[in-house]
Amino acid sequence: MVEFEGLKVQFGDKIIFENLSLRLKASESVIIMGPSGTGKSVCLRAIVGLVAFQSGTIRVDEIDLESEKDAEKIRAICGLIFQFPALLDSITIQENWELAVAASLMRGIKPFDIQEVLDLIALPKAILNQYSYELSLGHQKMAQMARALIGKPKYLLLDEPTTGLDPILTRSVNQLTRRLIAQVGCGVLTVTHDMKSALEIGDRFYFMEKGEWIAQGNQESILKSQHSLVRVFMEDAKIRGWAL
Repeated sequence: MVEFEGLKVQFGDKIIFENLSLRLKASESVIIMGPSGTGKSVCLRAIVGLVAFQSGTIRVDEIDLESEKDAEKIRAICGLIFQFPALLDSITIQENWELAVAASLMRGIKPFDIQEVLDLIALPKAILNQYSYELSLGHQKMAQMARALIGKPKYLLLDEPTTGLDPILTRSVNQLTRRLIAQVGCGVLTVTHDMKSALEIGDRFYFMEKGEWIAQGNQESILKSQHSLVRVFMEDAKIRGWAL
């Protein structure tokens, strides 16, 4: 389980959020939503030790995040997928993935082989010899997800996975997310503004505003929420074709 309790993150004099708590189990999809600049992505970075927290606790399975050594252990089981693909553009996609294979072996993890990842992600084999700048944004994002999956993480942390994608690629990313949960057993924590996608993949939801949760619950309870912010997101999903 990934969980944080009473978490506070502060940059200088600015408190990003405080007293936040959240849980993610294996084979579960949890969504964090809310306006831009509220600290949603900071939650993901804090879990893997990329952002320091001032109070509270972060725990992933049996690992309490208290040092950089703990963070390294957490990163071995939590794959963070950034909003903008962080692929090395001076080497091919296959070479990017081979770096992930080598990193996994160094950690004592038997990784997926490249063909297994291609089958799971449903990408053509020809992509292996291409460079990231030759790919569409959607295929870059899927290639980045594939690289993270090579090390067989127990949890995936996705930062705006469908931002900038057309409806076809958005559907592909959503289908992939559900496939990873069903076939691999990953727990997936997603930060997104895309309410329609969130409803397609989410089991539980946390809505953030001004550094605090203003609504949380399963899909049924969120669909019934009368909070004004939640309703704004719901109306956007309705416009985009979700039957509320």
